[in-house]
Amino acid sequence: MKRTVSAISIALVLGLLATFASAQFTSVTSFQVQNLSTETVNGQVQFYDASTGAEVVAATAPFTITGSSSLLFTQGNNEDLPTGFNGSVVVTADQPVAAIGVQEATNTAGQRYQGTYGGFSSDMASDVFYAPTVMKAFYGYTTEISVQNAGSGPVDVSVAYDGGYTDSVTGLQPGAVHRFDNGATPSMPNGYIGY
Repeated sequence: MKRTVSAISIALVLGLLATFASAQFTSVTSFQVQNLSTETVNGQVQFYDASTGAEVVAATAPFTITGSSSLLFTQGNNEDLPTGFNGSVVVTADQPVAAIGVQEATNTAGQRYQGTYGGFSSDMASDVFYAPTVMKAFYGYTTEISVQNAGSGPVDVSVAYDGGYTDSVTGLQPGAVHRFDNGATPSMPNGYIGY
């Protein structure tokens, strides 16, 4: 059975699978792939540029995981990713796998924050996705919603929040990612918590 773990997720503070530098934060992501079978898994990790959806072919990482074991990938250790890489990842394997990710962000004062997320198989990709919690400056926490186009053509994405707030992006290319930064959601007030 072929499984693909794709990168649509919600994470606190920054987003997913990106080394993102700004005036406030620098972040790096690691993710762990678990072999769910007792057979050896062969697969590969492919990275995609967030804005264009283009695959970073040089950074593709083939892997083998023995039965019931796991393998950790740290984005910062992949020397073939461009400096400041901002994007997503797709894990493809010839046996069932699961994946979790951790993004660590450090602000200019040296404080560290972490966001975690789970990958999902390509058969779970959907036109509709529900975010369990959305925050904007709620006791210092702001969320981002990262959306990857898992299809084969450009798509328009709209987000509707509790309270009537909305945001959207048009023409998201296949493989590309858009991060809805709730700190910049139009009209959403500071202190917001909802869905």
